[in-house]
Amino acid sequence: ARGSRHVDAQGIEVLRQSLSQWPAPTSNSPGEPVVAVASEAGIVSATPRSQVHYAGENHDTTAQDHLQLSSGAAMRLQAGKGISAFAQDEGISAIANRGKVLVQAQDDDMVHNAQKNLHLSAAEGEVLITAPTIRLVADDGSYIRIGGGVEIGTQGKAIVHAGEHDWVGPKTD
Repeated sequence: ARGSRHVDAQGIEVLRQSLSQWPAPTSNSPGEPVVAVASEAGIVSATPRSQVHYAGENHDTTAQDHLQLSSGAAMRLQAGKGISAFAQDEGISAIANRGKVLVQAQDDDMVHNAQKNLHLSAAEGEVLITAPTIRLVADDGSYIRIGGGVEIGTQGKAIVHAGEHDWVGPKTD
């Protein structure tokens, strides 16, 4: 699928092979030291204290239907080499009921692409875009460049609609 990321299935495959080669109950062969837990009606693991799961290599969690993660307090997601989120259908939502949503690229570019439209809006307040230079560029090359002055360019016609035109002296924000 477009935009999907490769899943590292090596750990799952090694475990699958170990389970498929388990010795029969009547065999004296030790087989691989693997712990497997299965139940048709479900499995519950609970404690009033802390619970830790650790894997020296991969830790895979898979559900044929839904996978839910919940926390009564904070939830932290950290990775040493990147985080990828891909939804095949129905999109991705990130919503903060209270507080700010902060997205940063601390050492590289930030890219937002949309197959169709890209919307930025503020229900209250304003949309503020700041940078040393701001450029708005259309497919035909027409542009507005802001920074060190304002420059407008086009190969086509430039049209200004206004009830009044006031051309006054310099001013910055």
